[in-house]
Order: sequence, then structure tokens, then C-alpha cells
Amino acid sequence: MLGQDHYIHRLRASCIAQPEYHRHLLPALDRELEFVRAASTPEQHLEASGYMIGLARAEALDRAANEIDIAVRHDDPWIAAAAGIDYVHAQKGASHVELYTSIQEGHQRAAPLRAQSAEIHAAFTRLFLNLLHVHTSNFELGPAYAEIDSSFRILRNNDPAFLPDSWLDPPRYSLRLPWRNGLLHEWLAPYWDMASAPPPIPPAPSFLLPPLPACSAGWPSALPLDTPPDTTLADVYLHRQAEWPDDALASHWRITRALLLAASSPIAQQAVSVERHASFSVLATRNMLALSALLAPSRATANHGWEQTDESLAGIGKANVTIEKLTGQSPEQIHDSPRVQHFLTHNLAPRLIHGCEGFGALAGEAGFDLLRHASAWQSAAT
Repeated sequence: MLGQDHYIHRLRASCIAQPEYHRHLLPALDRELEFVRAASTPEQHLEASGYMIGLARAEALDRAANEIDIAVRHDDPWIAAAAGIDYVHAQKGASHVELYTSIQEGHQRAAPLRAQSAEIHAAFTRLFLNLLHVHTSNFELGPAYAEIDSSFRILRNNDPAFLPDSWLDPPRYSLRLPWRNGLLHEWLAPYWDMASAPPPIPPAPSFLLPPLPACSAGWPSALPLDTPPDTTLADVYLHRQAEWPDDALASHWRITRALLLAASSPIAQQAVSVERHASFSVLATRNMLALSALLAPSRATANHGWEQTDESLAGIGKANVTIEKLTGQSPEQIHDSPRVQHFLTHNLAPRLIHGCEGFGALAGEAGFDLLRHASAWQSAAT
């Protein structure tokens, strides 16, 4: 009854190309095609299949299942638990309206867990950016200490794994740091008396998921769907390289764009998008911390260049000592490193020439503190 170019056949061909993303939809499509074979009219097919509710449910289940898998791989128990709620709610509802209502209820129940995940990861980034600041600068320390206090409390009050001796063990934290150094424990030592009793981490719901399907044969061959992905975000960040080049970020977005273009179905595209977002969350923090540390001596020098106080002069020595302890490299080695030279040549110099009015950082970018101090130094010298 259905030609091989029908949407159902083409969707199945798309799913077969990447079965790991379609553990529910592939079996659901096979069931749907059984309904088609058993029916003599389109109306009989739709009535027998509940107007293809099985496909709608399977798509929702796959979106949630893929997010669970990704969250578990990236050690994000809050997102995994949130996706588990979505997964359970996608199993409910006997009609399209009931299914949609249940899915929306699941999203609402899961929303606090998603917000908690975002808050924890943002707090970790703020914590170490500000710890790095107070140990490499004498400029505006009050706001930085306030950020450290608030960020530390968020982590300590929300994650029972954030403990004095083992906070670096969970991958959700260790992968975000470009260094593994005892100095980090020294930085955190004064704050552990802010202890509280955080709620338990939600259990990983991966046990809910069925195994990957074995694709049945016998259906007509069909061309996969032509489903162009939305690469807008990757395109925006790649365009940004013309103004603020960063090889690590550019590589991430080039790979993201290629993976999206290779994704075979809307569900696969969504899974790739979720995976790359989770990867970027780690990369963005790691990139900002790594480059901020390498630029700290230059930032302290630029700060003293316009401030010209005993305190700003002492900040240069403070930055040099701290960064040498943290990285094992001397100030001269850091200044001559390819990454610092690339930044000075391709990021800082053009902005000092062309100005930075209205120009600000995007996610994962670093070096804007140095740009601010260098701009002030340039203004003071003219």
C-alpha cells in the first residue's frame, strides 16, 4: 500500500544509518509497517495503529534515552535524572493528546533538575576563574572573593560528591580543569567549613533503557530523509573566529557542524546537538581557565601599566609565582609559548588598534581581562 518513497520507509532508512540513536523508533517503524501490510485501506491502517501514536511515542522515548546515555557519559547525574523523568512520562498516554500532555508534565517535573545541573556547572566555572584571579592579581579582589564564596556554597550545598579530599575525582569536575595540582586543594582549603548536607545525587536511570534493536529485513529499499540540520550556532561561533580567533573553540564547532551534517534523522541531529553541548560545557571551562592562567602575568603587567601603585606592582610578582607553581613554566616560557603569542598577535593587537567598543566575550572565550587592562594602559600612555 505504501510506495518505497513514502515517509515511513524513508524515515526507517534514515534510522538504520545510525541505529544507536533509534532503539525505540526502529522497532516502532517495523510495527507500523506490519499495520500497513495488514490493512487494506489507509483508514484501516491509521485506526489499527492509533493514528501512528507508536511512532510519536518512540520518538519521544528515543530523545529521552539518548539524553540519558549522553548525561551518563558526561557524568551529569542531574540531567540523566531529568531525562529519566521525560522517559517515564513518554510511556504514558493512550492518545496523541494524552501523550503530549504527559510529555509536557514530564518536562515540568524535570526542569528543576536541569536548572540544578546548569547552576552547578556555572558555579564551578566561576569558582575557579575567581580563585585564579585572587591568586594572580591585586585588582578588585572584593568582588572576586564574594564570587568564590557564593560559588563554593552552591557546589557544597548541591553535590555530596564535592568533598575536601575527593572533589577532583568526579569527571564532571576533573575534566573541566586544565591542571591537576595540589595548589588547587590549597586554594579551596579555607572554604570547607561552609559544609552543609546536600541532597543525594539522583540515581542514573540507564537501567530503564532497552538494548539496541536488531534491524529486521524485508522492507523496500528507500532513500533516507532529506533533513537538513540547524547549524546556526556552529556557524555563529565559526564566524566569530574572524574577530576573536581561538583554535580550540574553532575545532569544536567545525567538528560539531560536520557531525550535525552527517546525522541521518531529526532524532540523530538532536542527539548530536545534546552531545556537543555537553562537550562544549567542559571545553568552555577548561579553555577559559587554561588561557586565563597563561595570560595572568601579562594581565598583571598591563594592570600595573595604567594603575602604577605599589599594590599593582606586587601583583606582577604574585601572578608570576602562582602561575609557575600551577603550570611548572617560568614567566618567560609562558610569554614565549605559541598560545600566548597567538593571543597577543591575533586577539589583543587587533582590538587595541581597532578598538573594543561594544565587544564582549562569547562562551568559552578568554583573555578579555587582559584586553581591558591593556586598553586602559594604552589610554593612560597617550
